[in-house]
Amino acid sequence: MIEIKPRVFIGSSTEGKNIAEAIERELSDICECKIWYNAFEYGNSAYEDLIYQLSLYDYGILVATSDDTIVARGEKKESPRDNVILEFGFFAGRLGRQRAFLFAEYGIKIPSDLGGITQPFFPTTKKSWRNFFKSSARLQKLQKEKVVELCGKIKVHIQKREKMFDFGFLPSTALAYGYYNNFILKAVSNLMDAKKLKLGKTCNYPRQCQRDDSAVKQTDIVDGINFSDLMFTILLPDNLSADMFDKVKAARTKSKWEMIKVDAGGFRPFDFFIEAENSSKGVLQLSDIPLTLNALNEAIKAYIGKSYIGILEEERLLEGREIRVFKKVLDYLISVNPITKGRVRTELIDI
Repeated sequence: MIEIKPRVFIGSSTEGKNIAEAIERELSDICECKIWYNAFEYGNSAYEDLIYQLSLYDYGILVATSDDTIVARGEKKESPRDNVILEFGFFAGRLGRQRAFLFAEYGIKIPSDLGGITQPFFPTTKKSWRNFFKSSARLQKLQKEKVVELCGKIKVHIQKREKMFDFGFLPSTALAYGYYNNFILKAVSNLMDAKKLKLGKTCNYPRQCQRDDSAVKQTDIVDGINFSDLMFTILLPDNLSADMFDKVKAARTKSKWEMIKVDAGGFRPFDFFIEAENSSKGVLQLSDIPLTLNALNEAIKAYIGKSYIGILEEERLLEGREIRVFKKVLDYLISVNPITKGRVRTELIDI
């Protein structure tokens, strides 16, 4: 099964690159990480590139190391690079404070507004009166151990946050919520109440999904059958590169599905794809590909101002992120409702 991991941007100064790379190693089993020197494109200013990058990631980690010396209120202090603090502010502002981390070296000056917020601090390897009696090797060992420990805490935090869903700039969460409540829940509830499949009137929309190979359709076989339970599989494409109607047609042709309209009582008829042969054995086998993903595709195009043919890496990353959010919202809603739990599942596939 295809899996899309949460995406993490890791920023640092050149001097803090070793810490950034250590974080990448520790998080790579649950996240897709990208360090700043692999993230930016040629031809843009660093500022423009950073603003563009913000929406491509689920989390931002900015490594603040003691790179500069400043005088603050008459006192000399070690400080991170200004751009690291600026970038942390960008990610915190766009993603929220629960998705942005300032991974800071002990003893550096950070903005006073961050003083009351729990930040992951790691030991310095620089000689000072605090660590005068520790060898360089010992300091490096302590720093490495602390980075591993802090990354473990961040991993736990990310795993918890992945069960929570924000209404962001792009509509994946809202679309998944509407798709679940307006279609999945109503359809499954209605079918489980009836436990009898009654086909609705067939229409010509979408015409490409209709099939009539003979005078008697295969779907006539299941009209009126009784069933004890159902299994409803929601198939999600791993990209939005084509119209969902075309993806439905391709999947139907490959899997030899039949399209049916199920009478839904007081609701409009529900469109499904059915595995006719398996559904006659007592468990109704239904499938669907959410056409509402077309709206998500158009929202992404509008967001990035697409004016070209083809797909850039940034567009692919945005698609992957929003499809993953759409799937996780559905999985959560399905799991907390006893009507859909165990009867509905999502599957990410290559269509």
